[in-house]
Amino acid sequence: METVHSLEPLLDAKAAGRILGLNPRTVLRLARSGQLRGIRYPGCWRFRPSDIASWIKTKERLPARSEAA
Repeated sequence: METVHSLEPLLDAKAAGRILGLNPRTVLRLARSGQLRGIRYPGCWRFRPSDIASWIKTKERLPARSEAA
């Protein structure tokens, strides 16, 4: 069982947006559409840093292969 001290801090949309380089409104839109995992509290959203890192990994792409090679 996890203790309170081992839980991740929760970030608001503004802090998540700073990490992602996105406007907080975009972060909220992604959360509402289910593209970015978040926790919905009455009147606000919160985001785990590990969920943000996972979302970034899904968006990473391999560099395009050079046609000149």
